[in-house]
Amino acid sequence: MSEIILQKIHCHLAELPANPAFDAESMLCTTIEGEPDADGESFWIQLHAGQINFRHLDDPVKEEILGSILVEADAIADIEPGTYATFDLVSLSPGQVDSLILRLLVEYFDASDSSDPSISTEEL
Repeated sequence: MSEIILQKIHCHLAELPANPAFDAESMLCTTIEGEPDADGESFWIQLHAGQINFRHLDDPVKEEILGSILVEADAIADIEPGTYATFDLVSLSPGQVDSLILRLLVEYFDASDSSDPSISTEEL
């Protein structure tokens, strides 16, 4: 996946009064969702209150990938197997968050630019 999806995310976030990935007080929740190119399942990633929350895939191969992503982000996740995973973003730089989102999309969810995920924000 190229920088195209990151540009789309950045453009969307730039239109908001606060960035939900870094503003722990923000009541905004940005959701990135779509279908992967492969025969995988749909995916969703949410940025809210300085955290990232995403669909957890209960699969041993995906667990190994997620473990690698968490080590790189130096994060401890709250995981509900087969449902969701959540961890803090506040201590990460914007570049680290970009890398994290791309790794989740490409490596964990098997998405690509042609997946064309939708991005929306709501106030909670």
